[in-house]
Amino acid sequence: MSTMQYENSSEIPITFQQVDMLNSFYKNYLENNLVKKKELYDLGILKRVIFYRENESLQEVFSMYPNFNGGIEIREREYVGDYLKVKEKIFKKGEYIDFAVTIYDSEGKEIYEAALNLDDESIILGSVIKYFYKNHGGILNKKYGFHYDEDGEIEYMNFDEAYKPYRGNEAADYFGNDWNNMVYYHNDNPMIP
Repeated sequence: MSTMQYENSSEIPITFQQVDMLNSFYKNYLENNLVKKKELYDLGILKRVIFYRENESLQEVFSMYPNFNGGIEIREREYVGDYLKVKEKIFKKGEYIDFAVTIYDSEGKEIYEAALNLDDESIILGSVIKYFYKNHGGILNKKYGFHYDEDGEIEYMNFDEAYKPYRGNEAADYFGNDWNNMVYYHNDNPMIP
């Protein structure tokens, strides 16, 4: 069964009535309660397509938007235990321009992202970011980002998109005794806890 939903440009759900109040929004097409494709409209013009590919060939996806010159992002889902791994390939005018991977935990929270090499799908060193969520100072699920250098060591960490960098060796001081139990975040490997 196919249904439709809407999101604002930050991908937060909105109602159909709210669409008219926004310049930019996503129109989402769902199949069996999973998003199949998302179309980003800006001032009524289609700007970007995100397509969750299962069995479709790239040519089949591109043929759905024959005259579209915007970006088409092809996402492929793979479940690894309790985690969701999503590979994201971005095309512009049919040309492959970017590739990344994102890992989500069982609650749908992003915990890992990295750019991938277009040729061999290897991780581009220095592009890995891991996310940690913690109740802190009355803020539920405060998001910490651990950014890793080309050697896989923490280069810096930030809080909730605000860059207040702490260098890698300061993470242990900041998290105290909890840091010993946060082994997943000590370096850029592994991808999945």
